[in-house]
Amino acid sequence: MSVPTPSGGGTDEFELVIAGAGGFGRTVLQFALDASVSVVGFTDDRPDVVFGRKGQYRVIGPATALVGRASWRLIVAVGDPESRKALVQRLSHLSLPWFTLVHPLAYVAPTARIGDGCIVGPFAFIGPDAILGDHVAVNAHGYVDHDVCVGAYGYVGPRGTISGSAQLGECVAVGAGATIGYGAVVAPYSRVRPGVVIES
Repeated sequence: MSVPTPSGGGTDEFELVIAGAGGFGRTVLQFALDASVSVVGFTDDRPDVVFGRKGQYRVIGPATALVGRASWRLIVAVGDPESRKALVQRLSHLSLPWFTLVHPLAYVAPTARIGDGCIVGPFAFIGPDAILGDHVAVNAHGYVDHDVCVGAYGYVGPRGTISGSAQLGECVAVGAGATIGYGAVVAPYSRVRPGVVIES
């Protein structure tokens, strides 16, 4: 795992393909544009799901039929953790690098570790020594406190709070506004409903 550059870094050498053109996919598109990332378009099994873009960002094709280019980088923008995991596995045939997207308005502590293919939205906070496994998504205003570990494919909804030293297993979904208490342990594949509080 590596720590990405919060500013988004230079973008001339690659183009981003976003897997998933639903609501979260279009949100991630905006995150990428805010970070000055060059976007090719979407891959999705439903060619009619992109609206309001006037053809600028098209659906290239379904994931299983995609033929990659050396300049492409991939990111999976599906909110549901299990669906994201399945799509990551389907795209593995391309053998292309995964892109980690950190919005320029997010804060990532220097000692945090961010996995491949992660998404960190605007005004999100990733605290000291926090760990995001591969393909974790932290939406806008998500709060991941110090020493937290979010397992691979996890999702933290808008204003979701993961308090210090909490441990989340693989494919955990934390709904909007939910709170995970200090030191709490959340089992893999759990779904924490919006607004719910889980105490340690």
